[in-house]
Amino acid sequence: CSIIKNGFNWIGNDLDTVTIKGTEKQPEDLVLDAKDFFAFMGIFLSEGCSLIKHHNRMINIAQKKPENIIKIRNLLNNLHFEFSEYTHEDVDGEEIVQFYVSDSRLKEYLKPLGHSWEKYIPEELKQYNSEYLNELFEWFVIGDGRDRRNCEASKYVNVFSVSKRLIEDLQELLVKCGWSGNITEKPV
Repeated sequence: CSIIKNGFNWIGNDLDTVTIKGTEKQPEDLVLDAKDFFAFMGIFLSEGCSLIKHHNRMINIAQKKPENIIKIRNLLNNLHFEFSEYTHEDVDGEEIVQFYVSDSRLKEYLKPLGHSWEKYIPEELKQYNSEYLNELFEWFVIGDGRDRRNCEASKYVNVFSVSKRLIEDLQELLVKCGWSGNITEKPV
């Protein structure tokens, strides 16, 4: 997906918080700073998954790049999520950090997003203003993107996903942020 500025001016929801409903285990609603939550959603949609480990509700985000590991750690701290880190080597011998977030409310919110090939951006999030949508997109690029906006030869961003629905949602975000993009499908 390449992006080109188009000048569209989306006016969406400008609330500065996002509320996630409580669960039986954690009945109190989770109220989060919108900009930080949209950043979290971007990195989760690109590098995250939800899993049940030892009967705990966990969200996992993986990252190899040291500068992005720091960004993710800072983001999780800003959101005041209870999280842990596990460092190990991948099959190529590269160090990878797994962040595990434990929050039943967040897990229930993310659960419908499915596996990597089923992921999508929740409809209520797509109704927020372009500042927040852009935050989600930028954090998605950190995970599953190639940013060439600072290159001499080509100034574009590529994002990748096996979820057709997620790519279409990212395309919608681009338009609402005043950009446009192209979708290229590559057979597997």
